Amino acid sequence: MQRNLLVLLSLVAFVCGIVLVIAFIFFSSAPSSSVCYKENCFEVELSLTAEQHASGLSNRDNLLASRGMLFVFESEGEYPFWMKDMKFPLDIVWISANGTVVFIQKNALPCDASMCVSINPGKNAKYVLELNANKTSEIQLSVSDKLDIYR
Repeated sequence: MQRNLLVLLSLVAFVCGIVLVIAFIFFSSAPSSSVCYKENCFEVELSLTAEQHASGLSNRDNLLASRGMLFVFESEGEYPFWMKDMKFPLDIVWISANGTVVFIQKNALPCDASMCVSINPGKNAKYVLELNANKTSEIQLSVSDKLDIYR
């Protein structure tokens, strides 16, 4: 009886371990969060490190309609962006630490290495949100609107 209980507990511990490893691999590779404007919420992949900031959404084929990428910086500052190695256009939204939209670049087009211009709003931001092109017009997002960021 005691041996059977020990075998059962060992099996349960083994299965739990496998589930935890799978969950760690799945969730640690692309941390996500959500950003909402009124009733419009987007599941966003978080870009937290310099390496993640450098690659962003480049070299991806598309972005699902209800998805985006949220770049999180340590402090507010001016953060220019460019569309190098992108395969599709984006709306890029600069957001202050309190969640207020300070600038929107609509329909930023991909560029190649020989002709890539930085988009610099000249405004301080703590976050930069990338969404599919025309999404900000579709949800009627404007400068001075407030976004809810759930991290």
